[in-house]
Amino acid sequence: MTKKITPEQIATAEELLVVLKRKFPNTFFDNAEEIRPLKIDIHRDIHAVLAHHYSKKLIRRALHLYINQVAYRNKLMCDIQRIDLEGNICGIVTEEHVNIGEEAKRRQERHQIQSRIAVKPVQKIVMPAPVSIFGRPILSLKRTDGQNGTTHIETQLKENTMDNNMIEPKVSTQEIPTVPGNLEVNIKIYTLPPEVQTVKNGWQQFVVEADGQMVLMKIRPKIWKKMQQANEDYAAWVVSITGKIGRRIKNGFELLQPAVQIFEKKQKSDKHEYMTHSSEDMSSSTSV
Repeated sequence: MTKKITPEQIATAEELLVVLKRKFPNTFFDNAEEIRPLKIDIHRDIHAVLAHHYSKKLIRRALHLYINQVAYRNKLMCDIQRIDLEGNICGIVTEEHVNIGEEAKRRQERHQIQSRIAVKPVQKIVMPAPVSIFGRPILSLKRTDGQNGTTHIETQLKENTMDNNMIEPKVSTQEIPTVPGNLEVNIKIYTLPPEVQTVKNGWQQFVVEADGQMVLMKIRPKIWKKMQQANEDYAAWVVSITGKIGRRIKNGFELLQPAVQIFEKKQKSDKHEYMTHSSEDMSSSTSV
């Protein structure tokens, strides 16, 4: 197996190629029209002249760069004359040499194609250990009907025994008629996060731990202020945050385009149960 050449070695070979073009102007050319096939084993002649300055390996690398350019390969045709370090004729290109050049060209093209289609490994996103709050995730499938309004179907997130970050369907969807829908996640929190991070444009970023899922979200500054105000004004309250599943993070995902609703929870005196109703100035859904 051929050892892979490092970028530093390629850069050094390119520098030597510049030296060769300057020292042997009748042999090495920049102009594609002037390029001609080189003498067989010309690296031996170059090493004999430059032996005290450059190694055999480096000379071969510089020659490799020169003879693998498209303009040089196009000149490899039968009976085309070869030249030495002085530009003198010293042989011709044979059919065998052409076949060797064509095979090398095909290998290079295959390598380029494989490099373009090679699947790159997924970069693992490592989030810093966040201070999280607990919430309750709900998968929401919404379908709007022109006559009946909005049909809202909710199902709890279920842990997948093979991958905690994937959602396991309850039933197979094969051969089941489908309708278009939007997948959204709804998370409810009942306290302010103990730690938030201010990011671009003053948005507040924090993490919610919801049934084992780490959910990263960013909230507009004005919505964050309303959440702080609700925490001061209400004895009990709840924030409902709905959005789409974004990029995966460690043990969870990022919530995209979160819409926030804030509710006060009032206690019934007769049954000692909580009754949830919308706060007058904060109940409307606000996209953030």
